Amino acid sequence: MKQRTIVSLSLFALAAASQAQTTFFDNFTGYNWNGQWIIGGTGSPQPQFVAQQFTSQATGTVTDLTVSFFKESISPTGGGQLSILTDNANTVGTLIGSGAFADSTAYSFSGPNTNLLTVSGLNIGLTAGQKYWLQVTGDVMTSGRWTFDVGASSGDLGLSAWNQGAGYNYTSIGLATMKVEGVPEPASVAALMAGLVGIAARSRRRRAQETRS
Repeated sequence: MKQRTIVSLSLFALAAASQAQTTFFDNFTGYNWNGQWIIGGTGSPQPQFVAQQFTSQATGTVTDLTVSFFKESISPTGGGQLSILTDNANTVGTLIGSGAFADSTAYSFSGPNTNLLTVSGLNIGLTAGQKYWLQVTGDVMTSGRWTFDVGASSGDLGLSAWNQGAGYNYTSIGLATMKVEGVPEPASVAALMAGLVGIAARSRRRRAQETRS
């Protein structure tokens, strides 16, 4: 009975873990005035969007994207999008999914580590070990700054890219700070559960053999 209770509780914990948040990528260091990529909509003085390459550390579904971002609205309607794109031989590939942010989520700078731009409610599938790009795009009248850590040494030191209407220019200067979070692949959790059940079964057989002997 005790063994059965332990297994049941363990299975319940694993099932709950399948719905818990997991991290696909995280090199977040907070806002850094020493290094920033400029984002601007097509109506701003410097129209451009920015993308940062990263390698997914898990397989599952991305639900939340967070970047350290200082937004400077040119008009009251300025917003934008956070997007995930495929990687095409270390260049930006095709769009997988995106989420919009409104001007109401923009930010006047008020101190270190306060400028967090998060888009939630996404449903973007990623595979562990695969490279992707996180892109920040501004609406027509939007201006902002996506911070990067000049001395970053952890995570995926992939390429950074920016665009002013003439195609991407790739550079390795600066690693844009971001978090990519979501839920793990259900199959992975199911495999763990199956393994636990197998261990419990072997334990029961061993106990039965010891009892008979």
